[in-house]
Amino acid sequence: MTTHQILALLGDEVLETRKDLVKEFFLQSLELVQGQLPPDLRQAVDVARRYSVRQASDEELVAARVSCWQHIKALAPGSANQREECAARAIVFSLFPQVDEPVDAAEFFVSFLGRFASVEREQAKILTRLFAAELPSSH
Repeated sequence: MTTHQILALLGDEVLETRKDLVKEFFLQSLELVQGQLPPDLRQAVDVARRYSVRQASDEELVAARVSCWQHIKALAPGSANQREECAARAIVFSLFPQVDEPVDAAEFFVSFLGRFASVEREQAKILTRLFAAELPSSH
């Protein structure tokens, strides 16, 4: 199953009630590509992970989010930078204290990260592992 199919199978109610797992999905997905990111974006992913385990402050989270937006603004227009912009936009989803609108956020996150790197198969595995209790046993 694809990531989008798993998200649809989980449904709005599960994603709304398990925002913590949605956020963990974002973090584990970003960790798949962290080594391919420029240093400032790698640092933003690190802040998001540290925040998730209470080792970074709200201020650090905001600063990392601002850094991502500054990174996007600094990119020259054009398709050469589109992949990097999509990665930065995906990272921004992980840089909030909690995931608001988790259904939409998850769909956008998957789309943005998919434009940066082909991690669909790994993301499907992450979702299946994180939401094992919420998925029908046949999947």
